[in-house]
Amino acid sequence: MNHFQPDPEEMFTLRDLGVFETKPCEVFDRLTAWGERFCPGAGCVLFLRDVECRRVILRSAGPRARARLLRTRHVLAGSLTDHVCEDGDVVTEADPMSWSPTMPEIADFGATSFVAVPVTGPGGDKIGIVAILSEKRPVPTAQATADLQGMALIISQRIMLKASLATLQRIAKDRALVGSPPRHKH
Repeated sequence: MNHFQPDPEEMFTLRDLGVFETKPCEVFDRLTAWGERFCPGAGCVLFLRDVECRRVILRSAGPRARARLLRTRHVLAGSLTDHVCEDGDVVTEADPMSWSPTMPEIADFGATSFVAVPVTGPGGDKIGIVAILSEKRPVPTAQATADLQGMALIISQRIMLKASLATLQRIAKDRALVGSPPRHKH
């Protein structure tokens, strides 16, 4: 199995950005709530991997998922999130070798049907998943996959935007400490 080993500086940046915080994030919460609308009765979740602490964090959940996943705030090992990040591809319940009903995200929700798509962080590493989980009816795989891939792209762009802003702030701070004025072309 290919074990995910991120660049330590990148993970420090992600930690600095507050990506692993458990406080609500309006953009992420809006996306997971929207994700529940296109699959009635299902829950939509965003899990992120904090490799440094060896855990998976429930970063956001739509209203239906939030009510069911209170225990799955932090997952330590054997998770669907780890598998999708290491495999780097979309996973559904139709892939019996790639998931187990005992994976914490699936077991706590009681899902019998799901689609999970990787979320990419700065540097192209897989840092989490956005998923639709359903306990009653099959998730419409093709449409859910397309919608989740769009959501994963928005989440990735949001994280990369935060990383870019943090880099610019560091550069400005370094320049202020050194006392060199910004360079302007005339």
